[in-house]
Amino acid sequence: MSQTTWILPSRRPQLRKDADAAHEWERIVAVARDPVDQGTALHLNDGARRAGLGFAMVYRHFATPKALQENVATPCLEGLAARGEQSLADTAP
Repeated sequence: MSQTTWILPSRRPQLRKDADAAHEWERIVAVARDPVDQGTALHLNDGARRAGLGFAMVYRHFATPKALQENVATPCLEGLAARGEQSLADTAP
């Protein structure tokens, strides 16, 4: 009788792939903060170049410049809203 030996292809663990994607996302958002803070137009291709990534990688995470701007602005707006709520709570009778 012969035995069958199964050879499974090696794959990168999904967890590692997710970590890479998260790192790329964070890098893109961090790089995009500069032009947004300066009030200049945000171009996805420029963001890709500054982040050292291919433009397809940026488009994979953000389909439009507006989507990227929203992700850049959200933490700032949430912080501003929290401070406003705290100020209202502090001055309430």
